[in-house]
Amino acid sequence: MSENGSILLSIDKNDGLVQRLQLMVYPDIDKWQFVDRYPDTEAKNNFFRIIEKLATMNESDFIEAGATMPEGEKSPCFRFDDDAYKLFTKWIINLQRKIEDSDEHNIIKEHLTKYRSLMPSLALIYHLIEIADKGYSEYHGKYINGGDIPEHCTRQAISCTDYLETHARRIYTTAIKSADTCAINLADKIIKGKVAQPFTVRDIYRKGWSCLNTTELAQQAIEYLIESDWLKSENVKKGKRTFAQYHINPKVLNLNTVTKQELPQNDVIAKPRGTATSKAYFFRLSMVKDTLQHQTGLLLWF
Repeated sequence: MSENGSILLSIDKNDGLVQRLQLMVYPDIDKWQFVDRYPDTEAKNNFFRIIEKLATMNESDFIEAGATMPEGEKSPCFRFDDDAYKLFTKWIINLQRKIEDSDEHNIIKEHLTKYRSLMPSLALIYHLIEIADKGYSEYHGKYINGGDIPEHCTRQAISCTDYLETHARRIYTTAIKSADTCAINLADKIIKGKVAQPFTVRDIYRKGWSCLNTTELAQQAIEYLIESDWLKSENVKKGKRTFAQYHINPKVLNLNTVTKQELPQNDVIAKPRGTATSKAYFFRLSMVKDTLQHQTGLLLWF
């Protein structure tokens, strides 16, 4: 938990747990209004009827509803129909492009990879709801909405997934922005010569600097700058204890002579308070590597 009681999405300690919460939504709180209205009884009863029907359907029921039993599998499965499969193919290609986008943050990419199974799962759920809703027709001798997963259920699933993606991005932005802020603060201290090297996480958080005053925040900022090639990590053994210490890329220190006019166009510049207007001490972290290469011909260490 963070100091204000909210869940801390730590960039450097991302264990993949949050990515499993695929149906999470951002808590938008509308203005509260008192409503004294009896629940929709018909909708409630339909809901329970559908859930009960699905819970009592067995393997043969699903096969009769259009599922197949592939060789070697233990459970029946539904497939997309031709139109739905074309829609799915177009969607999965676009999703993969997002995942492979170099400008996308890794934590967002990891979340989006879960959508490869989320969208088909939602399409199947919508299809099963329709099957259970209409049920089996004795007259026709089949399930009314049986068969492969149709296009309209697939479109519903894609719409729902797109909606969930917007909420996931809002949630992750709190962590990403936090990492940006911490890393910018640490970068500012490095360029101002306030960080001796080599240094440890403890050396940073003990100084009590804003957004760097805990082990987690300091480590988060360090990891971000490592990804941007500002820092290099080295494991050091002292007695029985092994710890990490960090070295500053010497080319980074040359940034204290870079002027705004020399920066590549379209970079977002963030100037620390109290600095000369002619100096650009830091700019958007996603542009750090390219900018350093542009300005100093940075030779990467690793």
